[in-house]
Amino acid sequence: MPYASLSDEELLCACAASRDPQLWEEFYKRFHTHLTVVVRRVLLTAGRESAQANREDLVQEVIEKVLTRNVLASFESRHHGSARSFLGKVAVNHVRDRLRADRREQGRLAVPGGEEEDPLALLPERAAWTESIERHLLFQEIDRALELSDSVTAQQDCEIFWLHYQQGWTARQISELPWITLSVKGVEASLFRTTKMIKGKFGKPRAEGHDQ
Repeated sequence: MPYASLSDEELLCACAASRDPQLWEEFYKRFHTHLTVVVRRVLLTAGRESAQANREDLVQEVIEKVLTRNVLASFESRHHGSARSFLGKVAVNHVRDRLRADRREQGRLAVPGGEEEDPLALLPERAAWTESIERHLLFQEIDRALELSDSVTAQQDCEIFWLHYQQGWTARQISELPWITLSVKGVEASLFRTTKMIKGKFGKPRAEGHDQ
């Protein structure tokens, strides 16, 4: 069967019912980049840029989770884009769980003598710490506002927003991504729509590394 001809939603439904290696090869080819972007966005939103080296490991964990734990049994094909939205939520939840687990593990760090390390010694200077916390909370609120949008293209709009404002991608670069279904003008319209919403709620968004 020509699996490449299946829509994203049809492919996920087929994967839920089959373990055909060729089917899962198509899954990997089609969704790997999408999951990578989602994982990166969660790490950046959580202020964990230093964890980027583990990004591919996290992506592989998400794919393994989908493959071995019957996660797709709960997938419902409701509209175009629901497959990527579903996988995005699986990835977001997995990465957030891993980050919480990492924080708990770091809380158990001990010095060689066996005494617990002073947690305050692990904190950066107060000014940098306050800025990091405020940035983290703002990113969380923006992310939540984007995900709760009533638009049927909310997931794609969310990805486009973070690709532009956190990674500095241009509208043309974003439109050339294989899973983005919009032209350059469509991406620009998406950015205009989401930016207007964010400005109304939080003020003007600032691109990573740029004072805008």
